[in-house]
Amino acid sequence: MKPLGPLNIEGTIIKISWHPEEFRKGIPGMSGSAGQDRTIPAHYRLSLSGTWENREEGSPPSTHKGDIDIRINHPLNDSFLMKNISVRINGYRENGDEGGICSSFEKIEILGTKERPEIINLFIDEGSVKLLVDFKQTFDWEKITFVSKKTFPLRGGARMPHEIKFGLHEEGFFNWRQYDYIEGGKYEVIDQFTVEAEILRRKKFTGVFDPNTNLLEFDGLEYEPFMVMPKASIEASKDLKIWSKVSLNKKLPSEYKRPSLVELEIKFELESNNFIRVTIEED
Repeated sequence: MKPLGPLNIEGTIIKISWHPEEFRKGIPGMSGSAGQDRTIPAHYRLSLSGTWENREEGSPPSTHKGDIDIRINHPLNDSFLMKNISVRINGYRENGDEGGICSSFEKIEILGTKERPEIINLFIDEGSVKLLVDFKQTFDWEKITFVSKKTFPLRGGARMPHEIKFGLHEEGFFNWRQYDYIEGGKYEVIDQFTVEAEILRRKKFTGVFDPNTNLLEFDGLEYEPFMVMPKASIEASKDLKIWSKVSLNKKLPSEYKRPSLVELEIKFELESNNFIRVTIEED
């Protein structure tokens, strides 16, 4: 195949799938890499909608708009990339032969998300409708309160978990509540799931979030993530053209355990031709 790139791409992920590392045995008589034993690295396959600039050596730069299919090598299926995330990818290249495609890139940036909640299930109960909603929020250190699974005794006999908040009042600073007192310090995000924290220049900690167990390991304790609830609304329509807001029976919770579904209840007579959606309101 003709080499592709380097491309500078900016767009929104509209389709995504992750593929684990795969060993392929060479086929005798085949040319190129197809005739050799080889390992295909784990990777995402993406369809992006946006623009890209082709800066192929020896040709003038050209800009294109539309959808483009690419692959990004990544070792884990850890939600590093997700549908509806906007990204900027610099220096993307592809080359290959009968044995497969190789890809590389210089830099990838997460620009933001277009969060589109999904109604997973719906229950009707005596004039009310209960919705189980997946808000599909991506991992963000500064939108999560980490609460220890273990609880600790307080004076008076009560028990309370420890709690960590990153960037609560100011980016780069964190609060750590232990027992009935709070310590503060600075932190730095090393990569998507690793953070280094320091308390008043006297002790450093490394926190690692495991997306497979959904737990943060910090100073020997396991912490569960509780995500800030986005400002959301429920809308109903009879024709998918005109939408009107529907009131909730209960106020939205301030946070929810990520990535659990959130139950929302509305008092609403659901007719056969009614449609319901949950939307995220812009700040």
